[in-house]
Amino acid sequence: MGITIPKEQLETTVVFGDVHGVYYDKKSWQILLQIIDDIKPNRVIINGDFMDCYSISSFIKDPNRGFDIQEEFNQANMLLDELQHIFKGETIYVAGNHENRLKKKLWGEYQDFASMPELTIEGKLCLDERKIKYIQPKGRDAYYQLGKIKVGHFNKASQHSGYTEKSLVDKYSCSVIQGHTHRLGEHFKTLGDDTIVGVGSGCLCDLSPEYVCDPNWQAGFVVVTKIKGKNRYHIQSVPIVKHETLFNGKIYSV
Repeated sequence: MGITIPKEQLETTVVFGDVHGVYYDKKSWQILLQIIDDIKPNRVIINGDFMDCYSISSFIKDPNRGFDIQEEFNQANMLLDELQHIFKGETIYVAGNHENRLKKKLWGEYQDFASMPELTIEGKLCLDERKIKYIQPKGRDAYYQLGKIKVGHFNKASQHSGYTEKSLVDKYSCSVIQGHTHRLGEHFKTLGDDTIVGVGSGCLCDLSPEYVCDPNWQAGFVVVTKIKGKNRYHIQSVPIVKHETLFNGKIYSV
């Protein structure tokens, strides 16, 4: 017989990432907001690549898209406004490789402006005013330590679901939640008397953008639940398939 744990005895964290700003999927984003509004988590972790920074990418760009970096910041601020309208708790923002495009642009071409705080991701998205903690990358990786779990946007992406998570679990010998790959996936490993897991956090961007053909990506995010006073974390993937998901016995769709 199962035991129901009262909500006040639970600590819940929602982890999502790879929204990619101008490429975001509006319906998947709305499903995420619905679930956050319903479960009222203790914290939210934005796991990298919230913005795309497409307009300052070094890659060849479609000239017909017709927007600039300020418009990308305006949109990112709009999405943060939507998130903070329904969630006012602790929020952590882990830097991704796409956020790092801004630093590379400044350090490479506009070094005279690189020291201006108002031209950083933190400044342009008003993260201090929003009380959002920004996790800077070390080298090409960035992660936040959630208890025993490394929640990060690591510079590693294998071809198949679960493979990236396996390599990170092997490297760190602890549980890991990885963004960056745009894939959902799990890899379990037993170490002594403990079981650890690597989990891919999926994405909330367009699953068929113009720059890639038939990507092996999955929409979704992750919910981490912990009983207060205990040290075990329960990590649950929430896949969004055709703009619908079943979570906590409730269908969410747009």
